[in-house]
Amino acid sequence: TYDVCVTATAGNCPSHKASVLVIIKPTPVISDTSKTDPANCKSSTGSITLKGLIANTSYIVNYRENGTLRTIPIISNASGHVIISGLAAGIYTEISVTLNDCPSNKVGPFTLVDPNPPATPVIASVAPLCSGDTIKLSASTSTPGAMIYTWNGPNNFKSGAKDTLIMNAPASASGTYFVTATLNNCTSAPDSVSVIVYQTPGKPVITTNSPLCSDSTL
Repeated sequence: TYDVCVTATAGNCPSHKASVLVIIKPTPVISDTSKTDPANCKSSTGSITLKGLIANTSYIVNYRENGTLRTIPIISNASGHVIISGLAAGIYTEISVTLNDCPSNKVGPFTLVDPNPPATPVIASVAPLCSGDTIKLSASTSTPGAMIYTWNGPNNFKSGAKDTLIMNAPASASGTYFVTATLNNCTSAPDSVSVIVYQTPGKPVITTNSPLCSDSTL
């Protein structure tokens, strides 16, 4: 702070002194940054970290998320980092902090992206079969992890198993079956397989003129 004294003089008559208190506030400086992409698709688990600020201090953070202005208060941690958390995939620009009405430099843009989806699963081929038989559906993906499979097909068929069976399949089960693989809430492109179920003929009815005499026509 400064204490400035000013004296006005008219001829040889000096005035009383006037003083003003000058306060110079430090301007925040963001010296470094980092980002963390969302851990799951369609989630708000990403973050952007602003570094080089005063530790344990409340800042007003301004930024644009896909062009929309956001303003939030955040307290820096013991390392002087301001962490903007809870971010979804998107483009973040014009990021700055304000302390005591003094704005910092702006940083960005940052692009946060969701994880890559699993590789498209491959369905094992299904040979034509007869009604009453069992349809065996099986799929696999080259992406490792705890995969969730989702099947859809004729007759409102749905299944969440990697390998699934349709017992005593009717002819109406013919059609195209689709499957996707999901990991970390990220869903793959679908694969499909065509299944043909032929109608099994009904049991024939046999009639006979038995009993009959020898030399008669059966």
